Amino acid sequence: MNARSIRDYAEAVRVRYGKATKKQKGPLLAEFCATTGYHRKAAIRLLRQGPATPAARAGRKPNYDRSLAVPLKVLWETADCICSSRLQPFLPELINSLERHGALCLEPAQRQSLLTMSASTIDRLLRPCRMPSHRHHYTQSDSATAIKNQVPVRTFGTWQDEAPGSLQADLVAHCGETAAEFFLYSLLAVDVHTSWIGLQAVWGKGQQRVGTAMHKICQGLPFALRELHTESV
Repeated sequence: MNARSIRDYAEAVRVRYGKATKKQKGPLLAEFCATTGYHRKAAIRLLRQGPATPAARAGRKPNYDRSLAVPLKVLWETADCICSSRLQPFLPELINSLERHGALCLEPAQRQSLLTMSASTIDRLLRPCRMPSHRHHYTQSDSATAIKNQVPVRTFGTWQDEAPGSLQADLVAHCGETAAEFFLYSLLAVDVHTSWIGLQAVWGKGQQRVGTAMHKICQGLPFALRELHTESV
């Protein structure tokens, strides 16, 4: 018997055990112990106590209505399903933009609740909406921890005095949730000084095709290419 079956059986026997005489309790205990495998003393304690009551939920009472999950999902999907910590600071701007274009209609109370919502609350409300693919973006790149440990990492501060012409490039796979077939990639190159963006569609991930796409991006630059930093290109 599992724990739930034993609990249900104990509740059924408890009424008879409470009304039984001392002589009648002996056979009831023997039957209960034989059925559940309980020791006699443990069975007595279980049958003497009252029915189990559900434990009170720990923590404070939730402040947000579950109906907020519907407009929150719209905001989250508009922001390309970014994590809650990144989504929360942009909620005011997103709400204003979607309301201005008629894509979102909120009551004043709903609007205020969304604007004051914490990242942890956003996580809880969006948990049923999230798919596994949204939690960890798919990548075809193998782990390169050993290589990255040998390459100096340049942070935002180290690029401040950099002249135009330093590009960072990467490939984005448009394969959905599986990479089983041939599909398109987007080759994205960004100049770290001017934020100039170069984009090229690439059919497949072959070296020649990616190289050709990178060459086309370089031809369209309004400045000379000085250095190129890539991750998986």
